Amino acid sequence: MSARARLVRTIVAITGLLALAVACSFLSVWQFRRAAESRAVTARFAAAADEPALDAVPAELTDDLRFRRLAVSGRYVPEPQFLLDNRVHDGVAGYDVLTAFDLADGRTLLVNRGWVEAGPDRSVLPDIAIEADERAVLGQIDRLPRAGVRLGASSAPAAEHAPVIVVVYPTAEELGSLLGARPLDYVLSPDAGEPDSFIRDSEPPVLTPERHLAYAGQWALFALGAVGAAAAIARSARSSRATKPTP
Repeated sequence: MSARARLVRTIVAITGLLALAVACSFLSVWQFRRAAESRAVTARFAAAADEPALDAVPAELTDDLRFRRLAVSGRYVPEPQFLLDNRVHDGVAGYDVLTAFDLADGRTLLVNRGWVEAGPDRSVLPDIAIEADERAVLGQIDRLPRAGVRLGASSAPAAEHAPVIVVVYPTAEELGSLLGARPLDYVLSPDAGEPDSFIRDSEPPVLTPERHLAYAGQWALFALGAVGAAAAIARSARSSRATKPTP
């Protein structure tokens, strides 16, 4: 191999490793930020447990209202209901059950009735039927579950008129188009033991700060490893040039 070709290969290798180090550094910083966000959410979750229940249904969910308890009166909308896919409980795949709830004042609220297991045959959906009788529901309010990165439509077009629709991180606007009524942009999760509710997690809906810090450390180590590899290649190339006999 010619000296020029070796030089080009060395430069490409070092550039690629340094680019990898920069990318890993950004990911490490991002995880440190996520750890700070997780601490804030966990603190808000704990604080809300000591606050009194709201005496009115808010028009929107501000940060200071996250995880507050709320009592509502009205009727569930039996159809359509929604199964939020890609939800895991204790390592088992399943769905969160989202059901619209018509409030006594005419507005519509989304209720996350909890987690249900997905069967081995995904074409057979769990039984989540519910009656439209007048009732009161007490629970905790929070944002709609959302993914860090969302790709594609939230539901399959063929299922848009089905009584139960499988969705993947939909917005309130998208659910409203399927319901025929725009719901409030947050969900109510009923307290444990509420009628017609399923399994509910009692922990904040975030990874622990320690988990994010562990990921941050891993990405930082990858970045240092890439820098070290680039330095080793540079030293090797310099040594080769230094020891090469002069013609």
